[in-house]
Amino acid sequence: MIYETIPKKDYLRMSGRAAQVVNEQSVRYDLPIGGPVINLPKLLRAVHDFIAKHKTKLNAPIDADPMMGGDGDSDALEAYRRVKTEQEELKLAEMKKTLVPQQTMHEELGRLAGILRGAGEQLGKAFGRDAQLILEEALDDFDATRGDRLGHEVEGKPKKKRGKKK
Repeated sequence: MIYETIPKKDYLRMSGRAAQVVNEQSVRYDLPIGGPVINLPKLLRAVHDFIAKHKTKLNAPIDADPMMGGDGDSDALEAYRRVKTEQEELKLAEMKKTLVPQQTMHEELGRLAGILRGAGEQLGKAFGRDAQLILEEALDDFDATRGDRLGHEVEGKPKKKRGKKK
């Protein structure tokens, strides 16, 4: 037996929805479920038309950015899309290890400078304070350049001017 129509009360029971919800969905999604009798072939066509009309949105990943799709062509929307694309490219480069975050580079260069300062102390012990000062001055210059170029203050190393040793 094939049913073409069913009473609304049966539809509500089968759908597990309250009448108010079904009536609101009827208006919001233009579905033929608002009357006292539900025409099943009309409802099925309406549901499939709805799916076809909204297939792009329905197939989009759950975490997709709604601003990245669609047919918008405003300058602001295009600028937004360019920025989002650039952000994703940077994330990909970081994942591929072809881009090192600035903070990481700053920390690694600081560690290297610390190692070299330790070597300078050993040079000072082995060859005198002048040898140590040559390396310390070069590292101070490096720290100043590193701070300027990376936009960070170099921790524990205030910029100091050294005069020539007499």
